Amino acid sequence: MQDRVEANRVACNALSAVWHPLLPISCLSHTLDKLGSDVFDQCSQDTKDFLRRWNKLTSKDTFVNIFVAKFGKAPKKAGGVRWRARDDVINEIYTNWKQLKDLFIMCISQKRCVKTVTKLKSAYNSARG
Repeated sequence: MQDRVEANRVACNALSAVWHPLLPISCLSHTLDKLGSDVFDQCSQDTKDFLRRWNKLTSKDTFVNIFVAKFGKAPKKAGGVRWRARDDVINEIYTNWKQLKDLFIMCISQKRCVKTVTKLKSAYNSARG
């Protein structure tokens, strides 16, 4: 059966005999994902760019190794598919916000992921005012 009952015409017709008016019954995870996406759409373009670059970095082994050396664990990754994964990444960035500058400086000094890290460091400095 598909995730949304409303997409399944046969199921809707069967339910409508016992439940009036028939409201669309959505899969909870897709409902929450839609809500999370709507909230994310309200973020500034700078925030979206920062997260996009962060996701690019977390796919590079060199950055992951430096992150593990600094924080003792691999960075969270989000492909933008589910709100919860995106939320995990945002929480990790927020939790480690003050230490990120040191991480960016470390990456640049070791000549690791310099181009993307430089852009993130610039965005970090802008965000701090």
